[in-house]
Amino acid sequence: MVGLLLVPYNDSMRLGQGYDSFLQEARADGAVTFGKERISQTSIDHTAPVSQVVSYSSRFVEKLSDITQSMNISAGSSIKSGTIEVSGSSLTVDEAKFSSSDINAVVSVKVINRFVEGGELHGIVSVRALDRSKKSSIESALKSALNSATDNKDFTLSASGVAGGVDSALSASETTISVNWMGGGQVKNEHDEWSLQELFKAAAAFPARVSKTPKRTHAILTKYDNNLSFLAWAQPRQIKIPQYDASYAYARELLDMYMTYKAHMTLIQAALAAPEKYQRSEAVDAVDVSIRGLATTRKMIRAEMSTIVEDIDKLDKHPELAKAIEAESRVTAPELWAVRLPVKISNGFGTSDAEAVQMIENGLLQFSFENGPPVEEPAAPKPDPIRQALEETMASTQAECVKLAEKVAETQRALEITQAELARTQEQLESSRKAQEAATVDHRVALEAAQRDVEASKTDTVRVQTALSRLESYVSYPANSAVCILSVVYGSRFYDNKQSVIDRLRYLIERHEEFKITNDVCEDDPLYGTRKMLVVVYRFTESSRVGRIRVLAGWEGDSARFDALDST
Repeated sequence: MVGLLLVPYNDSMRLGQGYDSFLQEARADGAVTFGKERISQTSIDHTAPVSQVVSYSSRFVEKLSDITQSMNISAGSSIKSGTIEVSGSSLTVDEAKFSSSDINAVVSVKVINRFVEGGELHGIVSVRALDRSKKSSIESALKSALNSATDNKDFTLSASGVAGGVDSALSASETTISVNWMGGGQVKNEHDEWSLQELFKAAAAFPARVSKTPKRTHAILTKYDNNLSFLAWAQPRQIKIPQYDASYAYARELLDMYMTYKAHMTLIQAALAAPEKYQRSEAVDAVDVSIRGLATTRKMIRAEMSTIVEDIDKLDKHPELAKAIEAESRVTAPELWAVRLPVKISNGFGTSDAEAVQMIENGLLQFSFENGPPVEEPAAPKPDPIRQALEETMASTQAECVKLAEKVAETQRALEITQAELARTQEQLESSRKAQEAATVDHRVALEAAQRDVEASKTDTVRVQTALSRLESYVSYPANSAVCILSVVYGSRFYDNKQSVIDRLRYLIERHEEFKITNDVCEDDPLYGTRKMLVVVYRFTESSRVGRIRVLAGWEGDSARFDALDST
């Protein structure tokens, strides 16, 4: 049994409407017609209990394409629209928050009532640690509260651990929660803000709400391959149906690259607004932190994004060339740009805000504000100049070592990215070579077929010329009828001696009627399964037109008409 092809439902969809499953866009209305007798309606007992299939899922994600795949959103449509938008809803995923967050989790509840009616709830939780040193503790608290499985990226839902440890861990972080749902009505109090605890409460109560107020969540698409009437119409016209299965993986990769470039564009815009807050990176070919340099970089990044959109358009029009399109793509890896972009200037002490506050508190604790007798402070000892110089030298050397280690690490990361890009380029070259070899083979096969057609045409010409030579003796002698059929060739066979065929053709000539060239004309199919040509050589027997030979030639399936008797 062929699996169902489902796409997110929206109210603009109509039965029989054409639909582009790759870009998830509606096409022509009435692409397929059907009678009302084919529409079946089933009465439902609303008092009976609702049969539901409920699936809870939640996991950590690192790429935006993981979210689109989970929510059944087309990567191609997200690139074309420039954002990840949920069909039939005003919710869009905040890509900037996702990219800048340290931890991203997706919480999903899918409820199916009977068939494709039910509801879906998706919550995206993005957490950015204000204190970088507490990133691991926040992640551990989240995993513990969400019953982490053995895989460090998968966990199951549980509302019991949301309060307490998670709340204290998230207090030192910036948390963004985006929730989208279909069906279930109002899932929370409109006056309450979304929190992790509210998200789990809504998820737990969602199936019960959906049983009362379900909604259509998906539309069932019928592939043209499974439409018998379309196949009967398309096959004689040699219409090929595009197959997008090989395009989805590369489209998701393009989506991740597009969203990374979009984050780069946001950084460039911020640097243009306040260039004094940014500095050059330590890369050899770093972007210059100037208005001209930033504007030029913005233009180049926009060109990369346009190239990605062009690749999506190519995949949509020619999905069978997915491997060749990927091999010939001109898109630069966004990771190569990341090391070149400006870096935001941190505070001079190199500490986070939380660490700075803690240092101030520790310093204040060393002071006492209680009244007491005056204390005579001992004189401070004079510093040893040699020891002081040695300490300053050691501190300076340690700072230089730290900078050198950072540069080495940055160079190592750039080298790894370059090696990955080189490996990808080699794969693209290999794919291009294979595609070229396949194209060469196809060209050779097509050339050989054309040569065979030429030879066949020459053979047919010789046969016709032989027939004309054989019938030359008849040309100068008029027949008793107004029309004289000299030769009939259909496919590779002569029908000069078949009187029923001659009589039928003479009738069509005398009546001057339009007819369609089929096997019925010659009462035979000489070359089964191939398209054949009909050639009829004839003349009119009136004395003024005896010497003129007339020829009708046409392919099987074409409409044709002989010359009129009164034509010159």
